[in-house]
Amino acid sequence: MSSDNLYEIQGEFYNPRFRDSVIEGDFMLQFNAEALKVGRVGIFILVIVWSGFMWFDLRLDDPAKSSALFFRLFIITPVFIAILAFTYTKYAASIYQLLAVISIFLIQASIVYIVAFYDFELVSQSLGFHIPIQDGDGKFIFILVWLLIIFMASAVMRLNVIPAVFTGIVYIFFNSLSIVIYKPSALFTIIAVPFLITALPVVWAGSLYVQLYARENYRSTKLLNISMQQSESLLLNILPLPIANRLKENPGTIADGFDSVSVLFVDIAGFTQLSEHYRPKVLVEMLNNIFCEFDGISKKHNVEKIKTIGDAYMLAAGIPEPQPDHCSAVAECALDMVEAVTHFSDPSGRPLQIRVGIHTGPAIAGVIGAHKFAYDVWGDTVNTASRMESHGSAGKIQATQEIYQILKEKFVFEPHGEIEVKGKGTLRTWWLTGRRNASV
Repeated sequence: MSSDNLYEIQGEFYNPRFRDSVIEGDFMLQFNAEALKVGRVGIFILVIVWSGFMWFDLRLDDPAKSSALFFRLFIITPVFIAILAFTYTKYAASIYQLLAVISIFLIQASIVYIVAFYDFELVSQSLGFHIPIQDGDGKFIFILVWLLIIFMASAVMRLNVIPAVFTGIVYIFFNSLSIVIYKPSALFTIIAVPFLITALPVVWAGSLYVQLYARENYRSTKLLNISMQQSESLLLNILPLPIANRLKENPGTIADGFDSVSVLFVDIAGFTQLSEHYRPKVLVEMLNNIFCEFDGISKKHNVEKIKTIGDAYMLAAGIPEPQPDHCSAVAECALDMVEAVTHFSDPSGRPLQIRVGIHTGPAIAGVIGAHKFAYDVWGDTVNTASRMESHGSAGKIQATQEIYQILKEKFVFEPHGEIEVKGKGTLRTWWLTGRRNASV
């Protein structure tokens, strides 16, 4: 499934959600974690305002004052403090939506309940005002205004669509309940009707917009990250990680000199003749299988694959970062490659063989190209390793005198004698045949 389909948003016009349940769960955790920051502030303000309203309770006559204060300070306030404390636990993000709905429900129900203790004419007189209003109208206006404030504030708490619609239903319910209980005048009831009628559409539209915006932002961020990871992966398939990081941090020419590296060339014996008898697809598939095996060997011994040239494969050890045992690493690769190719055959079923050449010495490495980058190695060491392969024999690993001197205590060599090498003259070479310690 493509990334676009994986992050597809369904139900955009009523209840948006991601098609993949795992992605939906991850999104909600992130969404709730962000909402939790606002939710904590909202619940904290709620506790302060709710507790502060005991100033009105103190102006009530007993027993209404005692009942209101007890309900406010010893029942509801501790519950809100507990909810606020719970928002700091590791479980808060996973159930944030439920916490928000419970908080809104409790405060709405509590307002409807505690208003029963109030006599609004007496309260207004205690404040130095005389408002000629019926007690039922006063209580209903108080409930309507505060429930409206809480209802509108709930949108800031970033509720999902379904929880948001639920709070809208609760808002309508408690306002309708207050009309039934306190029986306000017809004028106030008519005024309240538009608020009740528009409650659900408003909360639904608001929460839907917030959800769509958050999900589109999440989707865009994830797709961008995937695209960047793919680009990073492609870059690392072309360049070594340290070189790729250097290019990203400081674009420009990269050229490094190394005092000592080891280079290996391997070539499939008789491949030119094979290419004359078999279809390109068959040969490319065969090469791909062999070179993938070589890639695994290179990675196993922590050496750098440089490139393939036709049916030739080149790797180097000690670059792009120095490696103390680079000679041993290329020797191990050479032996593993000879062993690995015995498990392959040409399209007719005949066993395949390879020629391998290795050499060690100084070299230069760097990045060339402006359109298609390539990390390459140059120098006499590279040329000599290439000559070792081309002047070698099928099924054998030809090593220079320099390799022999460094590895003769760890690996088994057989003398090949002196050979004439183009551009180098006469060189003494050796066949690398195995390891001295079989457990290596």
